[in-house]
Amino acid sequence: MRRPRCLAVDLTLHLPAGVTVAADAVSGEVAAGALHLVDAAALAGARYLPATAASPASVRLILADPSGFTVGALGTLTCTATSGTIPSATSFSLDGFSARDANGVALAGIAPQLALRAQ
Repeated sequence: MRRPRCLAVDLTLHLPAGVTVAADAVSGEVAAGALHLVDAAALAGARYLPATAASPASVRLILADPSGFTVGALGTLTCTATSGTIPSATSFSLDGFSARDANGVALAGIAPQLALRAQ
């Protein structure tokens, strides 16, 4: 039996202290150019929530591809660290991850991976 294709991914990325993402100050919509998708046919929505006293900054990402995603990297999110902040990959965390098929049914056995590239 063929495995259903993953057509949509939903997750929240929690950022460490001192790390932000360029976004509209009112809506939180991530700025054009901050999110680069690997697949040109994919669509994305990304909303930045700044840190508060009770919670770290985060970015909610929803990615969809009508042809289905392939195994591997889906995209790159450019973050900015304040002077003196040196984040590590373990200082970021993912929450609420789901991968869904064309009917919106969650697909089991798909796990997210996060990689950090500092510049």
